[in-house]
Amino acid sequence: MQGSRGDGVRSLQNNLNVNLTTERPPLNPDGVFGMKTKDRVVKFQRLNGLVADGIAGPKTITKLQSKLGPGTPGTPGVITPPPHPQPPSVGGAKFRSEMHEVFIKEKAESEWPAYLAAFEQGSIPAMKQFLTLIGRAEDARAVATFFINLRRWGLTAQEIGLIFDKIKTFNTAQAVKFFDATTAPTSKFGSALGAVSTGAARVGLVLTAIECAIHASRGDYSVIPAEIYKYAMGKGVPWAAVIDGIGSLLDGFVPENTRNNSTMFRILRSLDPIGLGAVAVDSVASIVLTCYDMAVAGKVNVDVVLPRLSRLVDRMKSSPAAIFVKIGEDCGDALYELSVMGEIDFRAMYNYTWMEVKEFFGIK
Repeated sequence: MQGSRGDGVRSLQNNLNVNLTTERPPLNPDGVFGMKTKDRVVKFQRLNGLVADGIAGPKTITKLQSKLGPGTPGTPGVITPPPHPQPPSVGGAKFRSEMHEVFIKEKAESEWPAYLAAFEQGSIPAMKQFLTLIGRAEDARAVATFFINLRRWGLTAQEIGLIFDKIKTFNTAQAVKFFDATTAPTSKFGSALGAVSTGAARVGLVLTAIECAIHASRGDYSVIPAEIYKYAMGKGVPWAAVIDGIGSLLDGFVPENTRNNSTMFRILRSLDPIGLGAVAVDSVASIVLTCYDMAVAGKVNVDVVLPRLSRLVDRMKSSPAAIFVKIGEDCGDALYELSVMGEIDFRAMYNYTWMEVKEFFGIK
């Protein structure tokens, strides 16, 4: 492997020169396994249908021997492996070939060396640490797919390290579920990331999505709006795309819960800091003006107040705050139903509600 030295490497270099006669200049048989030697190993592996990982393992050496035959002039007849064997593979490293197949399938072979360096050389320490926990081939494939998508979304190795630092909050099963939800064909999360202009903002969005997934897994949905607002405030991000992306991701992460909280995501989508800000100012101004008129006149002028509030409602219905108008109308309908309810019906409803509350809280 890269960094090895000795006669075994020198023998490998000589044999690569014999096999790859069209490659110029030939390798200098200095006995040091550097980048040029690794590139020639990759070239040989690709030409001979081997996994092009740049490592002169048993299969690559056997293929070289079969091509050269014993006693080939100018080269040693037997190729010896590098003198320092690699330690036994652990975690995701056991599934190197399965992960490499993902890169081939996704047409992302150019990213394979960086991925290999992450778990072999520790170029992304947090990712290497996570990969040591992987125990199944399908989980290793999920990590590989997630890495490929992070690179396609424009994230650097350092930024990917920040993400894996946060992913350590999950257990392995939750992390793999998050990877799958993020990269699913039906997910809108990739589109949301594509709509964010800077690398820092994209990293922030992924980290925010992880926070939201953590809260959702605990059933703490009320915290999700605060997390999204913390991310979005002060950034020029497309609010609706961010909400759709995180909502789509959570559909894959905790589908049974997210669907039951679809109203919350409709409300979140309406909370555009810019669009809702204008409506909020309009609403406050209209209500303050109405209260001022009432104070000056010493009475409620229905002919003035009702049309003004009616126009405000119409403006809200055509704005991001439309969901709040609907909630208000539903609450109004419910209050009206209560106001016309007879005493017997009201007592029956009260007794039923109290029975449900006692059962829920375990009240005797």
